[in-house]
Amino acid sequence: LYRYEKKYGPGGFKRLMKAGFNCTNTQFDYALTATAAGHASIYSGSLPAIHGIVGNDWYNPQQATGIYCVEDSSVRVVGHPSAMPARFSPRNLLVTTIADQLALATNFRSKAIGISLKDRSAILSAGHSAKGAYWFDSRTGTWVTSSFYQPQLPAWVNEFNNRKLPANYSQRGWKTMRPVADYTESTADDQPYEYKLPGKSTSSFPYEMAGPAGAAFELLTYTPWGNTLTKDMALAALTGENLGKGPETDFLAISFSTPDLVGHSFGPTSVEQEDIFLRLDAEIADLLRALDSWVGPDQYTLFLTGDHGVMDVPAYWQAHHLPAGLIEPRQLNQTLTQSLLDAFGPGNYLQMASMNDQIYLNHALLREKNISVSAVQQALQRSLAKIPGVVDVINLRALSQANLTDTQLSLYKNSYHAQRSGDLQLIYQPGWFVGPPVGTTHGTAYTYDRQVPCIFYGWGIRRGETLRHTSPSDIAPTLTALLRILPPSVTTGQPICEVLQH
Repeated sequence: LYRYEKKYGPGGFKRLMKAGFNCTNTQFDYALTATAAGHASIYSGSLPAIHGIVGNDWYNPQQATGIYCVEDSSVRVVGHPSAMPARFSPRNLLVTTIADQLALATNFRSKAIGISLKDRSAILSAGHSAKGAYWFDSRTGTWVTSSFYQPQLPAWVNEFNNRKLPANYSQRGWKTMRPVADYTESTADDQPYEYKLPGKSTSSFPYEMAGPAGAAFELLTYTPWGNTLTKDMALAALTGENLGKGPETDFLAISFSTPDLVGHSFGPTSVEQEDIFLRLDAEIADLLRALDSWVGPDQYTLFLTGDHGVMDVPAYWQAHHLPAGLIEPRQLNQTLTQSLLDAFGPGNYLQMASMNDQIYLNHALLREKNISVSAVQQALQRSLAKIPGVVDVINLRALSQANLTDTQLSLYKNSYHAQRSGDLQLIYQPGWFVGPPVGTTHGTAYTYDRQVPCIFYGWGIRRGETLRHTSPSDIAPTLTALLRILPPSVTTGQPICEVLQH
């Protein structure tokens, strides 16, 4: 919020910061920070250990397969010409959300809509009882939904798709909003650790929009037009569903995914990321003006937050003598396999390694050989300690015995779900992660991955700020307190009382 503040216009981020309530010390209260877990925690007011969304994916040992957070074979995609795309719904989310509680409180007369380029972001924010959750299909350039919500697309969605905005935006390319020399909060353009988008030999401006075969509009989501398209769709939902015009409170959840895609590819200190946020500031200003016009400037409540933080690109830190580095995936996997063979003899001891930096063990083989999970942990501890960047491997089935600080222990407990988490957790040094030398990622218990903005604005909200620790899980109970309805079914967060006017 502050890095580019002097370049923001008056109507976007600055408007929210000056006229809203800013919780400046907001951190997720769990370790494994990922998109799906973040959205589920924000909107349920709960934790992965309870709501069950432990990551974007997890492993099912009984079925010997990975599980995507919103996959659901019992439904179909609505609005796609093919019957083959993956099928999605919120059924893997084990608790209710703010929108679900609003529906319960109004005898299901209120409307909830989720909008995002990503399916998981739209679905997990909209909840179970939503009127609809819509995400972008980059193969067709259209917005689709799930038969979980409705059997066909509403007329307003078809009308929006027929405008062919993705094709229009793709023709415009991506040029910087200002001269590149003005991007003084960023590194020089075209760094060796930045991802090169398809069709480019450098990671520098300008960018064209020729998407890869089979996903013609995929590249669009990595540019500011992804945010523009998301805003356009949100405003179409506002008017198409007549939100906020009825006797009940309605709920519109908008998740801007492009900053995440750009951050992963270029890093948070890149010119690309700065340009994305300068343009997103203008999109938010447009959104606020539209809400002012649609229901009145004092007749809606808004919150702004993030689903996770991010680590700077390790090579950038290393260039400035800061402690960071990369762990080579092949070396890690070879060490895992070989150390168990050396310790226990022949056998396939690993069902799945490294999903969410967790290890799922072959329990049938462990029982056959009378090997405990603790024995596996100890064998791996000795060998993994030789890999630079690896701190420890802990037994998730016996967390109370882990050699962790009280704070770390709490974070890993809050991420652990007995039916979905692995047996062992790999822990890396701060500034280190497993991955290639290009781009960056998140997913750890460290502050840079857990810290996010949190601003409340509008009807019923005081102006001000607090420096005390708050959590994204506090957002849902704060809003339900404002609405005087029950919080979501297993809320762990607490209302941020100083946010509310009364």
